[in-house]
Amino acid sequence: MKRLPHILVGFGLVFAGISGFFVSSAVSQEPIPTPRTVVIDLPQPGPTGPVGPPGPPGPPGPAGMLCPNGFSEGILIINSPGGQTKLWTCLGN
Repeated sequence: MKRLPHILVGFGLVFAGISGFFVSSAVSQEPIPTPRTVVIDLPQPGPTGPVGPPGPPGPPGPAGMLCPNGFSEGILIINSPGGQTKLWTCLGN
């Protein structure tokens, strides 16, 4: 009977240490960044003008999404009278 309090204190210390480990590992992780969403509302369009000549093709880009400095990945939503369009693109910070 004299050992029971010591055993209970030992188990309490073990459980406190384990819970401290889990709390510290959960707090030290970096949060997953959520993409930003930008919404653009377009007014009713005016009359269509004449079609211009096509421009020269551009150079091929790098594989994957690579945003320049000052930009990050996000969703661009364009609301127009013809419907809604969503684009995954680089947005200015």
